[in-house]
Amino acid sequence: MKKELPFMQSIKNIRPFDLVYPGALLLFFGFVIIVFFFAIRFISQNINRAFSSEDSGASQMLNIDRFKLTAKKLNIPVTIPQNGTVALEIPVQETVPDTTSAAQATSTLVATVLDKSAITIIVKNSTSKKGVAGTLAKSLEDSGFQKPQTGNESKLYATTTVLIKASKQAYEPLLLDTVRKTYPDAVATTTETGTVDATVIIGTH
Repeated sequence: MKKELPFMQSIKNIRPFDLVYPGALLLFFGFVIIVFFFAIRFISQNINRAFSSEDSGASQMLNIDRFKLTAKKLNIPVTIPQNGTVALEIPVQETVPDTTSAAQATSTLVATVLDKSAITIIVKNSTSKKGVAGTLAKSLEDSGFQKPQTGNESKLYATTTVLIKASKQAYEPLLLDTVRKTYPDAVATTTETGTVDATVIIGTH
């Protein structure tokens, strides 16, 4: 006679009543798993709804951290108020009038109207350096002015100064512009004295 395995014998010895408790435990754990799944799904949907705009549809929310990092790399200031609205502070470059170009244009316009050779000039040297008055006089002559006279100034001037008569003040920008090519710190002032229309005194600086 064929001998049955112990496993088969144990199955035959199981009574229906013995399956009630394991079956109840299985149903209980199955119910818990189903409830847990639906609870997680419900919580996830409500979280997404709370953090997304009502009219955003399928669009994704803006990643604030990534947006701030990108703005930082681009050197763009970012302000995030409490209401969550992202505000960009885009620096606006102010337009500064080009006064240098305007001055050059004015000087060019004056040059086309005024005759440089119409005024008399004397260049005086108030420094201990020799020949500077003749050099500046040559520069003025080359730029179109009447050949200036040269001489020495007994009074010591620290800054090169252009003294021009009020009646010839229209020539001041032209004369000062030419002098500044050699002496950038030169200044101009009006005077009513002197035998010439303009006197250029070379200063020590």
